[in-house]
Order: sequence, then C-alpha cells, then structure tokens
Amino acid sequence: MKCIKREFRSFKDAETVALELSVQNKEIGHPELKPYKCKNCGKWHLTSNSNLTKLQKENLKRERIFIIKESSYWNNFFNK
Repeated sequence: MKCIKREFRSFKDAETVALELSVQNKEIGHPELKPYKCKNCGKWHLTSNSNLTKLQKENLKRERIFIIKESSYWNNFFNK
C-alpha cells in the first residue's frame, strides 16, 4: 500500500531530514520532527514529536544541539 507521506528507506535517512527540517522550521514555530516506521508500507515517515514526554523532548533537544555544535566545530576546523 502506497502512503501519501514522504517515504524514506532507512531510519538514518529519515532522521537526517527530520533534523534539518526541525532546525530550519524552529524559527517559525513548527514542532520538531521525528521518524517512525509505517505499519502500512513498512517504510519510514516523519511526524511531529508532540506525543513525546517532556524528558524525551529535552533529551532529543540536547542531542540535536550537540550534533549542531559538533558539526559547526568540525566544519570550521576543516574549512580554515
């Protein structure tokens, strides 16, 4: 069965796009996105994480901040 949502073949691909979109859309007030495996098609889709607990949201936020900082550091390190 074909789903109407955008499909991703792997969790990693979906997580990468979710992170990029969440960072881009944070300024305009959109919720963060997370990947989930679809029961209908078996592929990965994105959804807002509004159903996460407060602790899960804080951990996800810390993880994303860490990734952004590490990416910036190494980007600056190699592009001097």
